[in-house]
Amino acid sequence: MNSITVYEHINFKGNHKTFTQDVPDLRVENFNDCISSVKVVGLPWFLYKHINYNEKILVLKEGDYSSIANNDCVSSLKIVRNEITVYEHINFQGNHRTFTQDVPDLRVEKFNDCISSVKVVGLPWLLYKHVNYNEKILVLKEGDYSSIANNDCVSSLKIVRNAITVYEHINFQGNHKTFTQDVPDLRVEKFNDCMSSVKVVGLPWLLYKHVNYNEKILVLKEGDYSSIANNDCVSSLKIVRNAITVYEHINFQGNHKTFIQDVPDLRVEKFNDCISSVKVVGLPWFLYKHINYNEKILVLTEGDYSLIDNNDCVSSLKIGGNTIVVYEHTNFQGRHKTFTEDVPNLVKENFNNCISSVKVFGQPWVLYKQVDYKGKVQMLEEGEYSSIDMNECVSSLRMLRDKVLVHVHTDA
Repeated sequence: MNSITVYEHINFKGNHKTFTQDVPDLRVENFNDCISSVKVVGLPWFLYKHINYNEKILVLKEGDYSSIANNDCVSSLKIVRNEITVYEHINFQGNHRTFTQDVPDLRVEKFNDCISSVKVVGLPWLLYKHVNYNEKILVLKEGDYSSIANNDCVSSLKIVRNAITVYEHINFQGNHKTFTQDVPDLRVEKFNDCMSSVKVVGLPWLLYKHVNYNEKILVLKEGDYSSIANNDCVSSLKIVRNAITVYEHINFQGNHKTFIQDVPDLRVEKFNDCISSVKVVGLPWFLYKHINYNEKILVLTEGDYSLIDNNDCVSSLKIGGNTIVVYEHTNFQGRHKTFTEDVPNLVKENFNNCISSVKVFGQPWVLYKQVDYKGKVQMLEEGEYSSIDMNECVSSLRMLRDKVLVHVHTDA
């Protein structure tokens, strides 16, 4: 279920209402300009200043927000579905279809080479000239496009989950380009040393002063930056695939810093014993009570944590390498535990015979039906498994450190 619950006052107090569908006009719901705190379940939601989805002011992902910026200024709400609606003719006329997932071949959808106008909600979309995502011709960000270049020439579509759009001038003005992959040399793209504002979707990006990723000057997380420090001084770009952003207060408030490498001593970073909420991108991160990675207290997988256990007690951080996260239910639902070392007996971990989905980071892991690495096995390489063959039949786990697994017991 995807829902948003809006509250009249901060800290989830006062009158409240829950919505599961878009709300074009909160006046109809007697809740206009009076939202001060919010709870989001499932997909993110857009909050708009005006009715009919005009002037977007906030994007709230799943979580509890005890107070929000622009409180008492929200007039419409919309679920972020990440969808594209394509039309046969310009000005949104003729046959049309809406897609929420990648489309490798529009011939299958009876819509090949006949797109002339487009509406995009949520993340940007890539449009390709050929099937199977060959020859990219357009990147369309959220918005309505009454006509498009290369109309009647689109054969496949893909959601852009990680992208950066760079603009020549501040406030998103002037020439602009969108990139979805690392850019070692912006001279090749005719965009060297002329970047003044930026929009980031998905993972953070690193901006470098020189070509080939030399002299990092900025780390930009998802968001819109109407002006940037070091404007007109950027020569290469790179996606940050593993990062942690730590916040001074709960609900991602107060001072914050983003790290992309291990941090042996947070005192040096002026952030010792003051972390209360966290956002993790990519690999899991380990949080330690003391400097130099002593006394591990938390392992956080990718996600947003509006409040962490042991808040204000973290002194060092390390990227997790070889890790497995096991979940009680399919689709990564229910209880979960993270392991970085072999587990000969899941009974002791209170997780025996109840693994239904798994995320693997780094080296492959082997799942065993019996304790002490015996019985039927299933090997999982790096990736996400929303369901597994050995559903609720796993009693021990082992990291596969060598290319050949030796001494595997195959008895039932």
